[in-house]
Amino acid sequence: MPAISLVFLAAQAIISSFVYYLAGRYGARSPLISGILVFMLGFALVLVLDTVIGLFAVELLLILIYFVGLRAGRQPSVSA
Repeated sequence: MPAISLVFLAAQAIISSFVYYLAGRYGARSPLISGILVFMLGFALVLVLDTVIGLFAVELLLILIYFVGLRAGRQPSVSA
């Protein structure tokens, strides 16, 4: 069981650093807070979902929605 916990921590750290990098790249107001919140979200969801695979699926969807919103916010609006 401890090996699974270490793998989970490593995966969460990789996901959080990826979110931090992309948030900085897309011009989020605070990329550090985005990375920390994703890390904390992972711990909260693993307690609720009780499965690591379900956690990564939900977390991936939330991250994709977040970055679609960031990307849509960067594009200039087209108005007449």
